[in-house]
Formats: sequence, C-alpha cells, structure tokens
Amino acid sequence: MLTTIHSNRLERLAERLCERLCAGPIGENPFDPELIVVQNPGMARWLSLQIADGLGVTANVRFPLPARFIWQVLGSALDSVPEQSAFQMDVMAWRIMERLATLGVEPGFETVRAYLAQDTDRGRFELAREIARVFDQYLLFRPDWIERWESGEDDHWQAQLWRALSGEGEPHWISLRREFFSAVEKGEVVADSLPGRASLFGIPALSPGYMETIRRLGGLMNIDVYQLNPSREFWQDILARKAVAQRVAEHPEEEPYLETANPLLASMGRHIQEHIAGLQSGDEPAEELFVDPTEDSVLHCLQHDMLVLQERRGTAIPAGDDSLQIHVCHSAKREVEVLHDRLLDLMERHDDLSPSDVIVMTPDINSYAPWIEAVFGASEETGTPSLHFSVADRDYRRERPVISAVFRLLEQESSRFTAPEVLSLLDIDAVQRRFHLSPDDVTVIADWLRESGVRWAWDAKAREELGLPGNAANTWTFGLDRLLLGYALPHNDEGVYRSILPCDLVEGGDSAILGRLMRFLDALNELRAQLRMTESIDTWASQTLAMLDTFLAPDRDDEADMNAVRKGIESIRQEARRAGFKESVSASVFATRLGQSLESGSLAGRFLAGGITFCGLVPMRSVPFRVVCLVGLGEGEFPRQVVERDFDLMVGKYRAGDRSRRDDDRYLFLEALLSARDHLYLSYTGRNNRDDTEIPPSPLVSELMDYLETAFEGNGIEEFVTAHPLQPFSRRYFEDPDSKLFSYSQDMCRAAQGARNQNPAGLPFLDGPLPGGDESREVSLDELKAFLGDTARFLLREELEITFQRQEAIVEDHEPFELDTLTANSLRQELLAAARSGQDPDSLVEIARGTGWLPPALLGERIADSSVEEVVALQAELAIHEEQRLDARDWSLQIGDWTVTGRFGEQEFLTPNGLVGWFTSDKVWINQRVHIWLWHLALNAVELPDVASSSRWYYPGLGAMELPPVEGAAGLLESVLELYDLGRTSAAPFFPRSAWAAAKSGRGDPVAAVERKLLPQEVVLIGGYRPEGELERPEFGLVFRDQEVNVDELVALGRRIFGPMVACLPRSWLR
Repeated sequence: MLTTIHSNRLERLAERLCERLCAGPIGENPFDPELIVVQNPGMARWLSLQIADGLGVTANVRFPLPARFIWQVLGSALDSVPEQSAFQMDVMAWRIMERLATLGVEPGFETVRAYLAQDTDRGRFELAREIARVFDQYLLFRPDWIERWESGEDDHWQAQLWRALSGEGEPHWISLRREFFSAVEKGEVVADSLPGRASLFGIPALSPGYMETIRRLGGLMNIDVYQLNPSREFWQDILARKAVAQRVAEHPEEEPYLETANPLLASMGRHIQEHIAGLQSGDEPAEELFVDPTEDSVLHCLQHDMLVLQERRGTAIPAGDDSLQIHVCHSAKREVEVLHDRLLDLMERHDDLSPSDVIVMTPDINSYAPWIEAVFGASEETGTPSLHFSVADRDYRRERPVISAVFRLLEQESSRFTAPEVLSLLDIDAVQRRFHLSPDDVTVIADWLRESGVRWAWDAKAREELGLPGNAANTWTFGLDRLLLGYALPHNDEGVYRSILPCDLVEGGDSAILGRLMRFLDALNELRAQLRMTESIDTWASQTLAMLDTFLAPDRDDEADMNAVRKGIESIRQEARRAGFKESVSASVFATRLGQSLESGSLAGRFLAGGITFCGLVPMRSVPFRVVCLVGLGEGEFPRQVVERDFDLMVGKYRAGDRSRRDDDRYLFLEALLSARDHLYLSYTGRNNRDDTEIPPSPLVSELMDYLETAFEGNGIEEFVTAHPLQPFSRRYFEDPDSKLFSYSQDMCRAAQGARNQNPAGLPFLDGPLPGGDESREVSLDELKAFLGDTARFLLREELEITFQRQEAIVEDHEPFELDTLTANSLRQELLAAARSGQDPDSLVEIARGTGWLPPALLGERIADSSVEEVVALQAELAIHEEQRLDARDWSLQIGDWTVTGRFGEQEFLTPNGLVGWFTSDKVWINQRVHIWLWHLALNAVELPDVASSSRWYYPGLGAMELPPVEGAAGLLESVLELYDLGRTSAAPFFPRSAWAAAKSGRGDPVAAVERKLLPQEVVLIGGYRPEGELERPEFGLVFRDQEVNVDELVALGRRIFGPMVACLPRSWLR
C-alpha cells in the first residue's frame, strides 16, 4: 500500500516515522533492514539523529538514494539483475569514453569531433562525463526517447551512441521497469521477494517515471511517503504573478480563473508543486499532520500565510519582533562579522538557544569559508565571546592537507615543477614525516632555493620538451649543483668550477637536510616519469596506492582522509571493471575522476558536526533549526547561474516534472523559510566597498521584501532591513544603545574610541624619557651610523627590544625578466669580491651567469657585460690605492664626556692620501651618506699623523665622491652625539631623507632654490606615487604617532647634521 503523509513541519514527519518504526518490522524476517529513501546524505544524518532521539537508538536502518532504491527493488523482483547498473552515470562515462574513440569519426558525429579537437584523453573523458550526465537525465525524464532510439528511430549522434551502449545487452532501469510492469500484470512478481516496507522521507520531487514505479510497488509492498508540504490547502493550480500576466496576455478570457493566492508560495514552490499534484492525483490514502504556527511573529505569519494559502495585508508588527532580519553589508567579510554579532545577541537574549540550534547556509561556501574561520575562529583573540562551529561542503582540497597533497602529486605530470609548488608539498605535515623533515628544515630549504636561484623546471631538457630554449639557468639541477658544490669546496673559493658557481649555504649538519631534500626530489622525479605514461585504470590505481606510501606518512588525524582516498581509488577500479574499460589513459584522467569521486563521497560531509553548522545551499539541507541564516544572497549569486550544454536535447523542451536549477534554488529559499522555527536571518552584499553604490539583492530577497512591505504596517521595508557601515569599527556601532547597530568586539570598540579621540595632541608613544639614558657614555661609530640612519628603529630595537616583522622573501616561480635595484647591487658586490680576489673579466662573466640572477638570452648577456665592465673599472681604481694601503687601526675619540670608538681598515682602508671606500650601488642612498659622513668626520677628528684628512668613496659608473678636510669635525660629531643621547631615551625628531633635503635647500644657489620649493613635500613626508614617506614607515609611524612634525625644527636639525657635508660636495653628488 502507498500512503502519503503531508506536513509543513519536517520534525512532525520524523515523529510519525518513529511511530511507524515502533510498531515493529513488516515482514517475516525481523532482521531485514529498514529502508528509508532520502534525497542526500545530509538528510540521512539528520534523520538518524531524530530516530535515535525518539527511539533511543538508530540501528539496522539503510538510507539509499532514490535511484539506488529503485534498482535494488527491481532487482529483488526480477531475475539476473546485476548489483550495479552499467548505465549508472559514473560507469556509463567510461563506456562512452571508449566508444567516442571509434564512433567519433563516424558520419553524424561532427559536433562531437569539434569537442574533441584538442585530442586529449582528458578532454574526451570530460566530454564523456557530460554526455553521461545528459543520458542519465534522459533515463529519468525522457524514457520515451530512450525507447524510440532503441527501436531504431532517429539517426542523430546521440541516438547512435545510445544504441551502441544499449546494444551490448546490459539492462537499464527503463528496461527493468518495463519487465517489472509486465511481470506484475502477469502475476509473476511475488510480494515476498520485495522488502516488507520502505519509507520515502522528505524528497522534494521525483521524476514521473520513478513516481509511476513507486505506485506499482505500492500495490505489492508498504511504501510510506513523508512529504514536506507548505500548505494544507489545494495549491497546485496557483501561479506566480509573472506567469499570470503572461497567461492573461495570451488568453485574456482566462483571467477570472487564474489566481496567485500566496505570492511567495506561487513563485518559489513550482519545484515541489507538480510533485505534490502527482501524489494527490491517485486514490491512495493520505494523512495530514499540519501544524499551524501561531501568528505571534513576522516569521510565523509568513509560514501561516502559506499554510492557509492567503496573502496578508496591513498586519501590525508585534512589539520587539526580530524574527525576520535582512542585513545589507559591503563585502562577504562584513556579512560574516555582522552575523557573528547578531548570533551573540540572540544567544544573550535567549538563554535556551545554543550554537547547535543555528544553521548558516550560503550559495558559495568556498568563498565564505575563509571569512567564517577568520571571524568565528579568532573571536576570543579579538576580545569577543566564542561560538563553536563547523563548516561543511567546502572544497576538500583547501580543507584537508593530505587530500591536497595527493592531487598535487598527481598533477606533477603537467606541472612546471616550480620551486613554490615543491615547497608547498614540503609544507604538508604528512610529507615532512615521510622524509624526516621539520618545519624549520623546510624554511632552511626555502632559503637555499631562493639564494641558489632555483625557479622552475628540472633541467634544460625539461624546458626544451615544452618548446622553450634549453637554458639551464634557474632550473633545479642548476641550483642543486650550486649547493652541492658549495658544500664540497672550501668556503673561501670564489671561482667558477666547470661553469658552476658554488653556493656555500650548506654547512655541517645541514648536509643531512640536503640529503633528505635530494631523496624527496628523486622520488618526485621518478613519479613525474611514471605520470607521463598511459596506463590502464587498474595500473593507475595500484601506482597511486604506492604513491601514497612513498610520499605520505599520515598520523591519526589523517587516517580518515587516507581511507577516503583509498576507497575512492577502489571505487574507480570497480567502475572501470564494471564498464569493461580496458583502454590506457593518462594520469590526468585518473586524477580527474578521483577528484569527482571524493567530492561526491564521504569528504563532502561534516554536516551537523556540532556547534553552528555552516554549509552550502543544497536540496533538503534546510532541516528544522531554531535559527536559519542565509548569507551571500546577492544578485547573480542566487539563484545560481547554470550554463546548459548545447547538446542537451531537453533544453527548451520543458515537461511537467523536469528539473531546473533555478527552480531548485527558488525552492531552497522557500525551504529555508519553512525550516526556521524562531528566526530567519538574511544578508547580502548590497553596497560597493569602493564607491558605496547600491547593489541589488537576489530576486528572491526582493520578492520577500515586496511581500513584507504590503503585509505589515509601519515604516515599510525599513522595519526589517539594517544597512551596515563599511568598517566594523564605525562609531555608529558603539554610540547609541537603542540603535539597530551594535557590536560585541572589544577590539573594534577600542578602535572606534581611538578614531574618535584622534587629534594632533593625542597621546604620544612615550609619555616621558626612558630611564637609564646616562648609564653608558661609550659608543662605536657603527652604533652612531645605525642610529642616524633610522632613529625610530634604533629606539625600538635597542632600547625597547621591539622589532617589526618584515615580509619574508618569496621564492619565485619564473626566471628573472629584469634586474631590480637590490639584485643589481648584490650582483656587483659578488663580482667585486671575485675581482678583488684576482678573477679575470671572463671569469667574472661566468660568475654573473652562475648567480641565476640574470634575465635569459641577450638581455642577461648585456647586463653581465655592463656589470663586469663597471666592476673592473671600479677595481682598477681601488687597485691604485691598494698599492699604498696602510694597516688597519683601532681608534678612540674623547668628545666631551663621550668616548667614540672604531676601526679603520674594514670595508674602507687607509692610505697616506686619506681614507678610501666603495659601494656597489648605482646611486647614493641616504644610509650611505650617513656612513660616508660619519667616517669622514672620524678621520678628521682622529687626526692621524701619516694620513691625510681627505676621503674618497667610489661608485661603479659614477666615479669617486671626494670629501676635503673638515674643520671642527669633533664639534660636528658632538652634535650627532647630542642627538644620539636624546634618541636613546625619547623619540628623536630626525628623519634622514627629509634632513638631507633640508640641508640641500640651504646652499643659496638656483638649484637649491628649486629644491627648497620641494622641501615641504619632502619634509612633511607624503607618500603617493613616490617612495613611501618616512612617517609612513612602520617604525616612524609608531614612534611619532599622533604627533605633528615641526618642519622648522626638522629643517634646522637637518642643516646642522648634513649641512657641512652638503658644503663639501659638488652639485653632481647631491642628487
């Protein structure tokens, strides 16, 4: 007997199911499992929890999906039905792929050949999957087409391909249904061969063919259909207003007979409307378990309106009602932040509300998942109460490192083998455990790769295979050879050995790390070679299992994922065997199918895993929750856009019962509205975060807002909609306690207070001098240089032990296409060191090539030649002075109560004609000016009897900066010491770049007059398109926060420190 139980409450249907189960099994064998057919695994999990809650335990219950249930029942009634259908979509895809290789060249398959133009087996497999998906829909919704094609009618390529598939004698569900109907009519089906009872629970719609089959089965066994139905009235003939308008335009005489009744139900319920009409069209018994929600809130009023099929007008909103909320934000991140605050508010006001009573759904869970984890996961760190949560349905490759590793390994065949890709594999814990590496080891390896110049490709041959020039620079062999040679050769060896420039970064115990890296790379190269082959599915399954053992050492937390991968591999093996697929395929085909298998398998779970449930919007996911939240409901985001295949013959040929993704999404919205028991929360990005222009919501949200505006009295839609500021630290959240805007974040509250209190006389970084400034009166010249070059950083690092974390240098994934300033300087330093050790120009060119810093081809050669030329000229100048070089000397100066120490003879050296130094940059930087001036002052203040008081500083391509003797050098150093003394205990207002600009502006000549006009812009330190202003740097910004820079004082200080240096230099060296 077929019985239908209708209710607008899913939990009421679950209670009725438990009552039926309590009555005991139907059938002779009490150990037969109970069959409950569900739409998806999420519903199965919720229902199993409901049964356990109602009966104490859920045991011996199976939850098949509709297709599996139909196949199993037909198999029970008929003889010789295989366990798995050869027309099951995953199996059929392999069969189609094999036949496309031969049928694709036949007449009539011109369209298919266009799809296969790339001539890759992965493209053929993906096309086969799409065709299998379309054929699967034909089996469900166009059985008459299938029967017509099998009888020889139609000659297009799809009909020919279907006949090729069905001609092998394998049954499909339509042929079994036909055989079953015939057997029933002949009385050949024995009821004892069928299950005693089956329940179809919460399935929103079934194909007409499935429905007819279930009706026939209902004559032989007990089938209960538990149907969620929004209305207790007959609503199968109501139409949406748009549909009514279209019908009236075409047939004006029908207008009196057309009705909308409830606009929301008419517009959003089409997906389930036809299915319920089909259930009610027969004479089978039906039960009604409708629950009338009281009209005590806006949400309950909406549900009541659908239940009784009415359109509400002008109802007063209950006082303090917030059962339906619509929030408008500027971004997905702001949506999640607002949601967090609103849920905290609900739980504060409702003591009996817990996180497990809340579900949050979004059309695109992968886009929102990072913000969910950032906001909900870090709430305690930001001074906000925490809420336990779980995220379901997100991309398993992003969420599970072991799964990510499997696919990164399988994708190595098509990989460019870049250094970042390899490092990302080494970052995975399971890989580190397998090759006995630690996170610190991987950091060391990253430094090695960056310094040795590894970018991409294993060797020159690998690049040639890609049709590129066979240049070995920046390949793995290039960098590894450098590292190995650097370890083998003495550290003072500056030369090139067999065209390899040693990179001496590997020392002592680090050799073990290098050895493990080599073992990993050898295994990876061997895998890459295997992946370039074509193999059978069976072979790929075995090799992938072996790959797991080679590269991954899972811990207890990883075992579930590893088992899921192994299960997926085995399922693909079984699919191919069932399909009789013998063809050899590429690794990309196997990897693609494995990804599909895992995506649809157990890895798609974590639904109802505890706490607030975040998940995607999928059918029958809206099980009852006290609070139902939908986020990401922007225009174009929901209903989701679907691109139909142009070979899908169902497109544009709608029949009753057909599925539509847009109709499915409209019903999902209705389902969410029905499932909310206390609160329905909606949000969307309704404002542009750049220009604040309005962005429309989803049409479904607009329809709801239109209904609310006419159904309830008050200020219209403003009663339900809250527009939020761009920033979470807006003062509007914290000023008015009666406002609709509020926040629980203590950090944002402090930020808002800081913004409100911000003024030029705000609290300084230091509220007074630091203690201990007079304890030591001895300083080295290097310390003075570090101080004068960056007074703020010196105060933070040396006195307060505060350091700013600098951005880590990245490992590039492509060879250099230009030489940036820092790299060019490093190259000249490398070349100069080699030149000073006696290397000839040809060897210098080899060294330049060996660094891996040069762009490829002619551009790199030109840079190498010009750099060598500049360095050779520089070395020639230095060599002249080297002939007169004096021994290094330590020195000490007593200036007031300060002792200044240093040593001549490190980078710069002494000659009878003065001090000689050099830099390898192609311009004079401010820190170099500080260095030059301090050492020149020290030379003049020390007054060495055998050394002149002049200094020369050489730059490649620029010549020598010559500084003449300076009178009163000790007094000038004393000015620096006074500033240093101030800077040890407080924020010294000295900004070296601005100070230099101030000094240049005071020379009184025309050039300086022009520079003086630029002085305010340079001194006030505005960034813009220029290099960042000094106050924009983090250290200066912290130390001088909320303080106005006194430009006049800065100008005076700059001229006092740098003015004498400016006076010593010709104009050409002032730029």
